[in-house]
Amino acid sequence: MKRKIYLIVYAVIQMLISIYTMFNVNSVAKGQFELIKEMFSDMPSEMQTMMNEMYTLESIVSSVWLTAIVALVLGGILLWLFIRDRVPVRKGLAITLVVISMLLGLSDLVTLLALVALVLVIGIPGKKKEK
Repeated sequence: MKRKIYLIVYAVIQMLISIYTMFNVNSVAKGQFELIKEMFSDMPSEMQTMMNEMYTLESIVSSVWLTAIVALVLGGILLWLFIRDRVPVRKGLAITLVVISMLLGLSDLVTLLALVALVLVIGIPGKKKEK
């Protein structure tokens, strides 16, 4: 029971952080843009010019939007799996979605919670699919 509650809380937190990111997409993108500019400051000027053309604020805003939407959808699917106790039947799907959520890097909190959720999901004994 504790495992199920943790997994549900994880999915809800992921969805809440996704919604928060959607509401603050401009400030999140601006912060990422500044970090990217700082990373490329040590590179040669030709490379800096190329990177500045590739990573514009508009492209980062759209990237943040896409990441937040995908994380929200994944959180919703995971929440459904966890609430309905479908993990033993759909264990491969649950593992895949948790790993994708972890790799999205929406926030450090989601990544940490996803790592713990991955360990918990892997520990759930599997069942054959119901027909």
